[in-house]
Order: sequence, then structure tokens, then C-alpha cells
Amino acid sequence: MNKSGPFLPLTVSFLRKRRSKGYLLLEAVFSIAVIAIGLAIILRSFASSLRASKVSHEYFIASLLTNDAMCELEEKAKLNEKLKKPGLDGSEAKTGEEKEASGIKYGLDIEINELEGLDSLASVRSVISWDNGKRKERIQADTFLPYKNAP
Repeated sequence: MNKSGPFLPLTVSFLRKRRSKGYLLLEAVFSIAVIAIGLAIILRSFASSLRASKVSHEYFIASLLTNDAMCELEEKAKLNEKLKKPGLDGSEAKTGEEKEASGIKYGLDIEINELEGLDSLASVRSVISWDNGKRKERIQADTFLPYKNAP
């Protein structure tokens, strides 16, 4: 007699025959549920990455517009011209000037303040803002530039 018992070979061969017939309905339902949960997680992460990409694009455009305004002021300071507020289109800016880029309206505000006690230096602040759905976004850049008080 076998040490494992007389019914073991019969039981193992019975299970092998039953498993070889195919998948049970319960196994198929469980596999489909696991796949559906995985796909839902992938789609949710894809949607959030699309939103993050849109916000990143908005910040990129805003930083380019701010950089353009600051570079124009720096160029004028190098040429020893009077600092004026540059506009988004290269003209002199008005407070709260707006420009549309990629379907979004960006507003530009520039402050130029002569520093007291330092006749030839000005504090320059450039703020660009835009609406992102329910939130108002903004980028602020500050610098110091040579300042000429002549007209």
C-alpha cells in the first residue's frame, strides 16, 4: 500500500481531467473585473496627465510673455533710454493690458519704481495673470535695472 493513501492517485487524476476542460465562469468574470479596474486606473491617470499638460502649457506661454517684457526693459536700460512699461506687442504698456495666446487671455502689469537714495537704479516688477477655469493664475518677476530719469 502507498504511504500517501489509497485514494491519492485517483483524486489527482480526477482533478487533472476536470481542469483540462476549460475555464470556469467565475474565473472569467474575475479576470474581466481585474482588467476593467486596471483600465479605469489607466484612463484616470491619462486624463489627469492631460490636465497637467494644459496647465504646463499655460505657464510656459505666460513665462515667455513675462520674459519678453523684462528683456525689452533690460535692452532699454542697456541703451540708456528712459524705462517705459513695455506692452505685450512691443508698444508702451498700459496697466492691465491683455493679450490672447492659445485661446487664453493674459494680462500684463508692470511697476517701475525708482529706488530712493539710488538715483540710477529702479525696481521693476512684471506680473502676468490669466484665468484657469475657476482659479486665477499669475507669474511675477522682479529685477533691478539702471534707470534714466530723462524724457
